[in-house]
Amino acid sequence: VLLTLAAPYRMQRFTSWLDPEADRLGFGWQVTQGQYALGTGGFWGVGLGASREKWGSLPEAHTDFIFPVIGEELGLVGTVTVLALFGLLAFAIFRLSRNTKDPFVRLAAAGVGSWIVIQAVINIGAVLGLLPITGVPLPLVSYGGSSLVPTLVALGMLMAFAKAEPDARRAVEPRLQGKGDEALDLLGGHAPALGDDRDGRRRQIGEDVHRHLAHGQRAVDHQQQRHADDDQPLFQAGVDDVFEHGYLTW
Repeated sequence: VLLTLAAPYRMQRFTSWLDPEADRLGFGWQVTQGQYALGTGGFWGVGLGASREKWGSLPEAHTDFIFPVIGEELGLVGTVTVLALFGLLAFAIFRLSRNTKDPFVRLAAAGVGSWIVIQAVINIGAVLGLLPITGVPLPLVSYGGSSLVPTLVALGMLMAFAKAEPDARRAVEPRLQGKGDEALDLLGGHAPALGDDRDGRRRQIGEDVHRHLAHGQRAVDHQQQRHADDDQPLFQAGVDDVFEHGYLTW
């Protein structure tokens, strides 16, 4: 109430919300034009980029009233899709808050989820005429870095929290294990087989590598004796002979 008395335009916003038609060319202009844009879109919309209201008729079409532009260009399908995406994001955030055992992660996830959901509800409610206009942008959609950057930072923080959750680790481990098993099978030289003893395979591969290295060392020692009086570098001669006779065949 005190803020309303300090700034008369806030009271005018409230009264125009109660009856937009009373001052349609004044404070009710933005609400009525936003609803007109939504109605013009119909079910499928007029086409992406084909909005007419955004070219001056609808104030703040790129920030606070981006939702009517989406409705005009993409129709009911586009607006419902945006609502569904916000619902999916809220579900993922609050699921993290419910399942985590860390109190800090629980509070952080609940706070960020409430922030994004409430901000979206206030923005869309003002566009539809269900709430007074407050100048709150639509999260992740409206133009402006001052709103987008903090939202992205908060979502990045939640993604880091979710990645460290035990359920996420259990979901990722089978895929990582599968990649490791494929690499192990390639090193072993035969196709994957169910029921393989992975520890035994690792020991076998280690023994094979050790045996091949021992063969190579014996070949080098042999060449050192053969070329003791030769001008050819001993190491190079040994390496050439190793590859020539196939001592390091894998």
